[in-house]
Amino acid sequence: MFIGKFKPLIEPLQMWLLKNGRCVGCGKELARVAKVTKCRAQELYTCECSRVYVLKSNKEYRRALQSDLP
Repeated sequence: MFIGKFKPLIEPLQMWLLKNGRCVGCGKELARVAKVTKCRAQELYTCECSRVYVLKSNKEYRRALQSDLP
């Protein structure tokens, strides 16, 4: 119940970070710090804080789904 009240506040910030190519957990630039692996014809970017992202378009990321992971 407590988390539901903060989601509308946190979600726009997370979307802004992802559009700017930054990790939602630590804020670091993914292009510089992430380890890149290929899986199912996609590039997976793993940040230093262990969050996994998929590159959607030029420098725009999304969080990886369970189905995206190997």
